Amino acid sequence: MSKCTFNQVEIRGIVTCVPTIEKCIDDEVGSFGGNHKQIDRLKKTIGLNKRRVVDGQTTAADLCYNAADHLGLIQTHRGNIKTPAFMPVGTQATVKACTINDIIKTGSEIILGNTYHLMIRPGVDRIQKAGGLHKFMNCDLPILTDSGGFQVMSLSKLNKIDREKGAIFNSHVDGKKFYLSPEESIRIQLGLNSDIVMIMDECPRKSNDYEIIKKSMDLSLYWAERSKKAFSKNPHKALFGIVQAGLFKYRRIKSLIVLIKIGYDG
Repeated sequence: MSKCTFNQVEIRGIVTCVPTIEKCIDDEVGSFGGNHKQIDRLKKTIGLNKRRVVDGQTTAADLCYNAADHLGLIQTHRGNIKTPAFMPVGTQATVKACTINDIIKTGSEIILGNTYHLMIRPGVDRIQKAGGLHKFMNCDLPILTDSGGFQVMSLSKLNKIDREKGAIFNSHVDGKKFYLSPEESIRIQLGLNSDIVMIMDECPRKSNDYEIIKKSMDLSLYWAERSKKAFSKNPHKALFGIVQAGLFKYRRIKSLIVLIKIGYDG
C-alpha cells in the first residue's frame, strides 16, 4: 500500500453527539501519553472541527451534502478507490452472475472476498498455487478480504468462541473442524494476497445488553492487537481496524481510540 488518505467519511458510523465525543476524547488524553497533537488530529478526523459528524444511518444521498467534507481516497498500487464506495461482494472469489468486465463497467473500484468461505473452498493453498486471488479471479481491481468475524456471528450455531484459540467451528459444507484465530485469519488473508486485510473481530448479534457488548468489544480489541502483530509490515498491503461496541456510542468511541492507538492503515 503506497498511501492511505482519509477524512471524516472514513470514520462514519461512530458518533452522533459532538459534545459527548469531545468529552470522551479529552478524558482519554492519558491513553496517548498526553500527546495533544494526536488528540487534535483525532478530533479533526471525526469531524469535530466541522461540527457535523456522520452517523450509522447516513446514506449516499446524505453524503452529497457538503460533499467536499465527506470524500476520501484510498491509494493502492493496483488503483485508487474513491469513498464512499460500493464494494461488490465476491464471496467465493466470484461476483455471482457477473464477469470482471461487468463489474468494471459499473464503475466499481474494489471487490470484497470472504475469508471464511474461501478457506473452506476452494482453500487458501489452491488459491496461492494460482498466484493469489487476483490471478485466480482474473481481476486487476484492488481486493479487500474480511476477517471471517461476521461468520462467527452468522453461523454461531456451528461454533464457539475461545479468547486464545479464536473461533472454533465446523464447516457448514462437510462438518470439518476449523480454528480461526487472529493469527490464522491474517495468515489466510496474506495467502489470498488481498490488498486490504481486515483484523479478526467478534461481531455480536444486535443487543442492548451492555455487559455482552462490552465483553465482545474487549475481546475484539485483544484480537485487534494480535492481528496487528501477525500482520507486521507490508508495503503493498493495508491492515484495517474495525470499530465495535454495538449501540453504545461511548463504547464505540473507546473502541475507536484504542484502535487508533494500536495503529492501522484505515
